[in-house]
Amino acid sequence: MKSEGKQMIKRDILCDHMLNVCLKLQTLRDSCSGVFQTQTYPPSITWFDGAAAICQEAIDWIEEVVLILTRAEEQTVTDKNTDKFKSCNGP
Repeated sequence: MKSEGKQMIKRDILCDHMLNVCLKLQTLRDSCSGVFQTQTYPPSITWFDGAAAICQEAIDWIEEVVLILTRAEEQTVTDKNTDKFKSCNGP
């Protein structure tokens, strides 16, 4: 039961991370498409630095989520193998 609770918390954290990534990328997309008219044309170097930072942050978060999901998958496989071993060898 505790394991399920931990998995739910991890899932919620992963969902929050992915939502943040999506929001950052949507903001960047809107900025590129002219939804935000706060920059002059052509965009200043500051805009490009900010865009690069948003992209890098999104990449970092995606890599972190992929790593967490990979570890969770490996742990699930390990747990299943342990359960099979216990059932074959008795209590």
